[in-house]
Amino acid sequence: MVRKNLSFFTLKSSSRVLIHKGLHHSREVFNPCIGKCKFHVEVKKKKMLPTTNHHIETEIEDRTEDIAGRSGHGHRHTVDKSTRIIPDTKLGGYEFWKSIGSPKHVVAPMVDQSELAFRILAHNHGAHLAYTPMFHSKVFKNDETYRTLHFQFLENEGPVFAQFCANDPDTFVECGWLAWEMSNHKISAIDLNLGCPQRIAKKGRYGSYIMENFDLVYSLINKAHKELPVPVTAKIRIFEDIELTLKYVDTVVSAGAQVLCVHGRTRDQRGHNQNYADWEVIKLIREHVPQIPVIANGNVRMYQDVLDCLEYTGVDAVMSAEPLLCNPALFNGGTHICPIELCDQYLDICERYPPPEHSFVKRHIFHILDRPIGTQNHFRAMLGNAHNMEQYRKFVNYLKGQKETLYLDAPQYEPSIMVVRDPANHPIDKKPKGRGCQQVDLNEEEASSALDRIANTSR
Repeated sequence: MVRKNLSFFTLKSSSRVLIHKGLHHSREVFNPCIGKCKFHVEVKKKKMLPTTNHHIETEIEDRTEDIAGRSGHGHRHTVDKSTRIIPDTKLGGYEFWKSIGSPKHVVAPMVDQSELAFRILAHNHGAHLAYTPMFHSKVFKNDETYRTLHFQFLENEGPVFAQFCANDPDTFVECGWLAWEMSNHKISAIDLNLGCPQRIAKKGRYGSYIMENFDLVYSLINKAHKELPVPVTAKIRIFEDIELTLKYVDTVVSAGAQVLCVHGRTRDQRGHNQNYADWEVIKLIREHVPQIPVIANGNVRMYQDVLDCLEYTGVDAVMSAEPLLCNPALFNGGTHICPIELCDQYLDICERYPPPEHSFVKRHIFHILDRPIGTQNHFRAMLGNAHNMEQYRKFVNYLKGQKETLYLDAPQYEPSIMVVRDPANHPIDKKPKGRGCQQVDLNEEEASSALDRIANTSR
């Protein structure tokens, strides 16, 4: 709960953000995850404090003190630009793809959710490649504390792409160098996010809101391609018009993108308007750019979808986002693993590699247990009132004695259906079947729960 000098707050359910009103100058904000006033926030005007996976902080100047010590694997990074030398041989395209093992199963970039601990869990269950959370390039470049806390990387965890949203080529390139240096030169590639559809991305002019600006997209990718020591890749959405989509792809690839990830939805297909991803367009893109690896994103909800998507589209790999949050073992070949066991495994990893915030852990447990818990809101309330690792572990252990009341064998999703374009070049308007992994609302009247609530709408 916000305790000191915070005059008022409300939870805006439509966008899942906490609106802070009446904040001026420097304030101390109570963080229930650590039980202390740690964050000193400077707000010049009324601002949004984002709490969702898409909503990277761009409006509030967040000055945190004594926070990096809570992440045992973080370290301070001193920039020495004299050591920045581009290798004589920088692999690209399929040579690069083969060098990282020709991955088939990919963990999507998810803000505050594809952190190190979750990536390790997914790797343990069949994922071959993972993206970091999407980082806002300006924040990453200018805020060393943010960088140190949130950029988590293990040299032996497997191939990892560091993803950034950006609208300034120089800033994007600088972030690429920082990620390469902080990973001890082990990060596999630097990815440009061109798909974030959230409204804050529109305000900040990044993600899918620069996809019409072909010149800017080209300059971002081309400068990174020429000046970074590792390949640059891109993750895009599609246009309603197929020809325009292919021209967009040509721009991205000609600029120097060495791997292309295609989310088969338009910018407007998000949230309740998401509908099915268009595998037909992904297939056309795959055929249009045979010279580089293509990753398909969208409708990969269970393992059969992995097989169907690979076969139908001909892509090199498939990516999953929210379905993977609900079932981190999605890529393990179709073998069902008890969700409680997955929670145990995740908590074990978190003990060794703590996420930047305890709220990350809660969100993952909520996602994994959403379908098993179903409508039993007393279980949701119990987890909503847990705020540290010990309490999360106690909750999971408690559920082990309640297995007869849980839907532990129920699949998170039904198989996806094939989606192709109709003659008018518009996606077929169908909603996903099944309950799937739903947004959880808990204790909205309590600020402590509101600060930690599930708010991931990433697809």
